[in-house]
Amino acid sequence: MVKVGASAFIVMGNNSQVEINRAEGKPGFFRQISGVVYYAFNALKKNQRSMEVRTATTTIGIRGTRFLVADEAERNEIGMRKGVVSVSSTDGEFEVHKKAQQDEFDAFKQEAAAAIDKEKREFAEYSAKTESEFVEFKREFSLEANRMALFDGKRVVDGPLGGETKKDMEALENYADKWLSTVRD
Repeated sequence: MVKVGASAFIVMGNNSQVEINRAEGKPGFFRQISGVVYYAFNALKKNQRSMEVRTATTTIGIRGTRFLVADEAERNEIGMRKGVVSVSSTDGEFEVHKKAQQDEFDAFKQEAAAAIDKEKREFAEYSAKTESEFVEFKREFSLEANRMALFDGKRVVDGPLGGETKKDMEALENYADKWLSTVRD
């Protein structure tokens, strides 16, 4: 757990590395070198400079938000808890694939289906019929609360927050609850 002035808290998972930089006249930034890191930023006042989180493939513009960044060999994704971030490519355009957001009932049905083979088969058939995907090519996109972006080179899948990202986010939030409760986002 690291408190960054009056601006933010960052909660770092095991074997995670982050550099904190500040440049005159430019936004301050965090360079995430590796690992899983949860960021919680206070909402910025008009006279405060914006902040950025930089990874090898993205620059994430932030203002009063909470999110998790996983930057590991087998996992490269951003998960949103609160607010909206602007995600920019450091090299060319992303190929953004948006999946339709699932409602709570579908998510519950999906989790139950994983435990029961018959329901699993029926859900896969249902998903194949109803899944919608929209592809855009752009250099920058926004990621909203309770959504996540999975990166595979230039291919980005924007979908509902879930899987390991959601589990890691909840674990780090539980660990840092005392400090995160002071963030004004």
